[in-house]
Amino acid sequence: MLSHSPLKAVITSLALLLCLTLATKAQTSTTPASSALQEDTSRVYNFVEKMPEFPGGTDAMYQYLNSSFKYPEALQHDGQPATMQFSFIISTTGKVHDLHKVKGVHPLVDAELTRVLQNMPAWKPGEQNGRVRRVKYTLPYQVPGTPIQKDAPVEEKIYVATEVAPAFPGGNKDLASFLKKNFKSTMRLTDKNMEGTIILSVILNKDGSVREKETKILKGMGYGMDERMVEVVSMLPNFSPAMQNGEAVTYKLVLPIRLDEKGNVKEVLEGAQK
Repeated sequence: MLSHSPLKAVITSLALLLCLTLATKAQTSTTPASSALQEDTSRVYNFVEKMPEFPGGTDAMYQYLNSSFKYPEALQHDGQPATMQFSFIISTTGKVHDLHKVKGVHPLVDAELTRVLQNMPAWKPGEQNGRVRRVKYTLPYQVPGTPIQKDAPVEEKIYVATEVAPAFPGGNKDLASFLKKNFKSTMRLTDKNMEGTIILSVILNKDGSVREKETKILKGMGYGMDERMVEVVSMLPNFSPAMQNGEAVTYKLVLPIRLDEKGNVKEVLEGAQK
């Protein structure tokens, strides 16, 4: 019996050493597993079981936005509420990052909302299957109005019918006389019959003057006749302006001009000033 004691001692020592090794390995392998249960940064989720939450909830979030957002003083707005939209990622620590403008209203306004969002306090992060996750969040926010562009061009209204139509001094008869005097046919030395009608569209300014470079040929005859007629029409003296609601307005006049067989002005057709 005593002869076996050394052998038993060796076996006992080996068994203890093996148990200690297995316990150490088990402890080492469970440490990362336990950490993985707490955090997952491998992907960004759009929806999770528990969505991220601003401290105090949605109402508290909008209170923070309203108290922090300052409409740029350099901008005037139209007073009509405008909705902006930003997306961002709530990290596993609740911090806001990766901001992206989905819909803005003006660079200065967009920059101000970006500042406010970047300074948000930490959220409660989203969770899925017991792990905190990175979650994409889209936030709409309404501002007091859309900025007014001071230098934005105002579209001009051009009338084609008014309470009082424009009129050439002396009427169509004197208008025809002016054209006959100043228009010279480009086809005077030909036997070709040049009888026909040239129809022009003419813009009259509020003072009744012909607007330069905006006379258009609606119907022409060719041979350089149309371009020559445009030149003569640009020389017309002022009409009495078109009137609407007691005010002079810009007017588009259609001017049909009849030529004889020689290509000379014969008459201005009735209805030219209607």
